[in-house]
Amino acid sequence: MKRILVLVAALALASASCSGAHSVPGSYRLGANPGTGLVVLSTRIHKVREVCRTGSSVSVGFSSGPRSHSLDIGGLFAAADLEDPPGYFFVRELPAGTYTLDYIEMDGSRSPKPLDRSFRVIEGKAVYLGEFRVTVLPSCREVTFAVTDRWLTQDRQLFASRMANIDPQVVENQTIP
Repeated sequence: MKRILVLVAALALASASCSGAHSVPGSYRLGANPGTGLVVLSTRIHKVREVCRTGSSVSVGFSSGPRSHSLDIGGLFAAADLEDPPGYFFVRELPAGTYTLDYIEMDGSRSPKPLDRSFRVIEGKAVYLGEFRVTVLPSCREVTFAVTDRWLTQDRQLFASRMANIDPQVVENQTIP
């Protein structure tokens, strides 16, 4: 029984630290890790809290060749960075390369069509991908997806407040079409 409690406590701590750590540390320096770059994006999740059960999570899947990644972009257990509707802000390090945005998933249900949108992570640089807007349909089994450019009106200020060592003017805007 003690082992189970320790395991549950460790998982809770890990998930709490991950939910607040959507980003690399604010002290991150571009070029510190050769072969990598940064992606910057924000999200807005429409209707998750009003319509779907507690504990729903929303993630986005993307790939580069044989490497695939998943990013939790709207779990209800994480404190929101943006309000009305709730949203999150991310600055993540990835290996340099061309990526394809493959799917949006909510509680194991994926978007009905492949997203098939591309972006490029540039070594030693930061790229902005846009604000990902996910609307969860009333069935809670389907989502819609759109991207808007919020760099000048919202995300640039969030970036500047969190990333002390990177000038927002060097971030390349690659808002996904």
